[in-house]
Amino acid sequence: MHPHLKKILETGQMTDSKGQIHKLSSGISIEEGLFIQEIIKEIKPKNSLEVGFAQGISTMFICEIFQEINAYKHITIDPFQLETIDSGHNWSGLGLYNIQQCGYNEIIDFKNELSEIILPKLLEQGLKIDFALIDGNHTFDQALLDFFYINRMLNIGGVVVFDDASMKSINKVINYIRNYPSYVPFQIKKQIIRTNNQYKYSLSNIQYKLIKNPKIISNLIIRYSKRILSPINDFYTKNFLGLKKNIIILNNYYALQKISDDRRSWSWYRQF
Repeated sequence: MHPHLKKILETGQMTDSKGQIHKLSSGISIEEGLFIQEIIKEIKPKNSLEVGFAQGISTMFICEIFQEINAYKHITIDPFQLETIDSGHNWSGLGLYNIQQCGYNEIIDFKNELSEIILPKLLEQGLKIDFALIDGNHTFDQALLDFFYINRMLNIGGVVVFDDASMKSINKVINYIRNYPSYVPFQIKKQIIRTNNQYKYSLSNIQYKLIKNPKIISNLIIRYSKRILSPINDFYTKNFLGLKKNIIILNNYYALQKISDDRRSWSWYRQF
């Protein structure tokens, strides 16, 4: 792991280009980062795309392996990185600054636009990718729209990962896509071993965290419940008529691999 990323994860904070300190408030878990790195090692993408940049945590995980395999380009999309739009929030350029600190500038192609605006443009330009991470707006329609365009750019054998897969909206999107004849769930060959301090809770560490964040108890309960249930990973349920088995995803991420061209007919539909 790059020392700059490791320091951010261990301290839970980072500085911007002006030296101001910011809390680590957005980003994938270490486990998900290692999961994504293993996917990249297995499929060896040339180009990849990420919807949602924020503080650059997932991007740093991706770029680290891109350097190892000599991949070409990673496109990041985030209109809130530098500017304030609609919500009144922006990321103060933290993602770009962190990438610079790691020396990944040559790998990154940053798009300062809404995904629904830039993705059609990239498709029109003929972009082809081998890996994608969807971690932008988490409404059902936005996530499905992001996938709609990514599906058309993703090469056969490519993998798309959904972050926050346990959210109802994203879970619903995944259950829909699982019906596509051209996609199957993707499992990495290597087991992820949790060795980072994020998963070590000594008594003194817990006391410190309680002082800093009283909600840590509920967070610990949720985290360890997921760890206990993680061997099961997906629970299957049936819809009202029992026509289709859906999954309730416990993990915070889910990967799907494209195994063939998308040749669904104009009237294709499956219950989900």
